[in-house]
Amino acid sequence: TGEVIGKYPSLITSLAQVKQAAALANNKLGLLSDKKKDAISAACNEIINGELLDQFVVDCIQGGAGTSTNMNANEVICNRALELMGHEK
Repeated sequence: TGEVIGKYPSLITSLAQVKQAAALANNKLGLLSDKKKDAISAACNEIINGELLDQFVVDCIQGGAGTSTNMNANEVICNRALELMGHEK
């Protein structure tokens, strides 16, 4: 369609909230370090606050039952979390 998911902030915010909840839950279970949890949570907060929307470039109409959308969210959150931890993307 030429229209990307980043044009729908409520969708992107919801994805970030789910990813943030997963990071918090995995930390509570001892599966994710505090440092990684904090970086992921901070990256998600940036997205929730309307930042990084230009990084969500998957077309609105894409196949794969949302796989591309999920992967796009994971990549944006991971890359930003790495930057916040002092690493390169």
